[in-house]
Amino acid sequence: MVENETQGNGCTLDARGVSVAIDGTQIVQDMSVRAEAGEFVGVVGPNGSGKSTLLKALYKTVKPQAGEIMLGSLDVKNAKPAVVARQLSVISQFQESGFSLSVREMVALGRAPHLKLLAPESARDKQLVTEALAVVGLSDDAERSIQTLSGGERQRVALARSLAQEPKFLILDEPTNHLDVRHQLEVLDTVRALEVGVLAALHDLHLAARYCDRIYVVAAGRIVAAGAPDEVLTPELIAEVYGVACETYRDPRGNLAFTYISSGARVAV
Repeated sequence: MVENETQGNGCTLDARGVSVAIDGTQIVQDMSVRAEAGEFVGVVGPNGSGKSTLLKALYKTVKPQAGEIMLGSLDVKNAKPAVVARQLSVISQFQESGFSLSVREMVALGRAPHLKLLAPESARDKQLVTEALAVVGLSDDAERSIQTLSGGERQRVALARSLAQEPKFLILDEPTNHLDVRHQLEVLDTVRALEVGVLAALHDLHLAARYCDRIYVVAAGRIVAAGAPDEVLTPELIAEVYGVACETYRDPRGNLAFTYISSGARVAV
């Protein structure tokens, strides 16, 4: 049977009742998330809450024991990985590579799902790689070895690779961890400008409030709240989920921001 691939510039991710157990431990229990084409949706929660495991189930790194995962008309759970990779791209924390590839060679790997075995790059493939490098500001670094790049530069390479892949949906699996503020903003600004749906696991609530249209809050493997940032990122919910007292306010640009209160100290972010 031929697997249908979604057509158009973007598509909706709709996951229902997803459950994941690893080594007999239930990590994700009956989670349902949805992100429309062009929508930036966040998943937040404390360490160990299950948000990253949920995303890994959505992009086929771990196998869910239950649930349905649809990307447009594509059944992600039952589709071949190569078919999913032509629709869905993932940006996670940049992993150290043992290969001394150039920046261009690394970005060109994004074209792999679209190429037949041993087929050479076409002129269009090369153009897409060139355009992706320009978007992330790495055109002048195309021939550098990735081993010489900083963490922020490597994450921009990962973003360019995803852009070259021409995804119809993008998953961000904690991509801004260990990046400085400038590179966090650069990555998320670029992603926010894309005309595709985005589902992102984020640690920083300030970034989540700034970039997300909607947010799912997870705790102990379950979704405990969902809605617009203003609706769910309340002092009461943050205290319940994170165990931290806080106050919310608006920064000079009108973005939702937080003052965390710990041991009598007040820390604004």
